[in-house]
Amino acid sequence: MKHKHITLVLISMAFILTSCLFDDGSWKDEYGTPELFLENVKGVPNLYLYENENQYPDINFEILNLIKEAGPFEIISKRNPTKDRYFTYEAYWQPATSGPNYCTMSIWEDGFIRIDHKNSLGPHGYVYFSMDETKASYINDVVFQKLSTI
Repeated sequence: MKHKHITLVLISMAFILTSCLFDDGSWKDEYGTPELFLENVKGVPNLYLYENENQYPDINFEILNLIKEAGPFEIISKRNPTKDRYFTYEAYWQPATSGPNYCTMSIWEDGFIRIDHKNSLGPHGYVYFSMDETKASYINDVVFQKLSTI
């Protein structure tokens, strides 16, 4: 009887671990578009804009609102941005003993957008969008100006 109990426990653990190691894409229902991402941003303490090591808390949601107004956003296949300057906006970041859980959206000044989702034990999940280059450049200007004042 003990042998059956141990076997059931091991099988259960294997199923639990394998479910953590695969991206089933369910995160896209909550964060899979720029609109969904921005609607599901979690609390002010978890909102940061950063480039290199600089961080800026988006306390009054100024940057979030600029991004919302910058649509429409168009889904695209993966590509490389044509410009180097970008910032990353965190929807949430949660520490865990097995690694962090997070979802971020990076916006390059050429209009390329990448949403990156990671569960601590699972793989990265990505979706790609584009937006108007003029609007993306303007938002980057605002963000970098704020970062320079820190």
